[in-house]
Amino acid sequence: MTLLDSPNSYALDASGMFEHIERLGTELELAWAAHGQTPVVGLRPTSLTLAGMGGSASAADYFAGMVERRASIPLSVVRDYHLPGHVGPGSLVAVVSYSGTTDEAISCYEEALRRGASTFAVTSGGELADLARKHGQPVCVIDYDAPPRAALAHTLAPLLALAPAAGAAGFAAAAIRDAAEAHRSRVRAELGRTVPAVSNPAKQAAKDLATGGIPVIFGAEHLAAVGRRAKNQFAENAKALAVFEEMPEASHNTVVSLEEAGPPQVGLAFDSPLLDVGNRRRIEITARLFAERSFPFHCYQLSGQSLLADMFEATAFVDFASCYLAMLRGIDPTPTPNLTRVRAEAAAAEAV
Repeated sequence: MTLLDSPNSYALDASGMFEHIERLGTELELAWAAHGQTPVVGLRPTSLTLAGMGGSASAADYFAGMVERRASIPLSVVRDYHLPGHVGPGSLVAVVSYSGTTDEAISCYEEALRRGASTFAVTSGGELADLARKHGQPVCVIDYDAPPRAALAHTLAPLLALAPAAGAAGFAAAAIRDAAEAHRSRVRAELGRTVPAVSNPAKQAAKDLATGGIPVIFGAEHLAAVGRRAKNQFAENAKALAVFEEMPEASHNTVVSLEEAGPPQVGLAFDSPLLDVGNRRRIEITARLFAERSFPFHCYQLSGQSLLADMFEATAFVDFASCYLAMLRGIDPTPTPNLTRVRAEAAAAEAV
């Protein structure tokens, strides 16, 4: 039995992050049942911009990863204080802020209003909800008590309902249910705490990550959103620096760091039958380059059942790997004191 197979190890998880990541699939179903009806019925915008930061922006990335290739209008994700220049009358701006107090999100929302764009807010309350109500704009108020990164299902579900506004087919309840079950199945059979390390890919990845080497996460197409969020999960849950690289771009530059003078790395990637054959091939080649340096490389195989199912299966893998790494490092995954400090110091500076 390894450390991660001992129930006593999880006493470190004093704030219950493992419970959140285990329930993600079920929470998606609940969130869809509560917020799966579009709040912008009949709206046909000329562009759709999604704005947010951190865990809230991940929901925007997931939506874009599933919808952008089917959308009939331009779609973009903004992590900043300002919107693209094209946003104006006829545009739709969806702002996601779990807290409702994120500076950058509020700035984008107010800018959208000034420019005459239609808006939609997703939040648990705060200033963002107040602004939406004040201006008579649609707002989805979510009710899920968790750190923003653990509320992914609840910030994503209202965005999925915007697919028709982007000119894409809407998501059926059956597709949501199937993705939720795909997540639950992976947790039960492969990734959860009760699955022994010998047959648990997330525990195996965490073990390699704990021995050192920079975690380098590769994601392609719809799975790039999962890869980007994975970098954040390792930072916030395991307090570990990680790198995200998108395929096929990474195969044109990042792989050079695997040459003899490059630093030790641990590779993480996702493979799916839904990926372009070129991307699948480049992931295989990258795995060989890691092997030639004797660096670990963990490529998690997905079902290809749907884009959403793929993303939630891959999410389960990285969520558990990051939390298992936290356990191996003796860390409670939930507290993020540096984020609290940055927000407090930024607010203090603004008040001067």
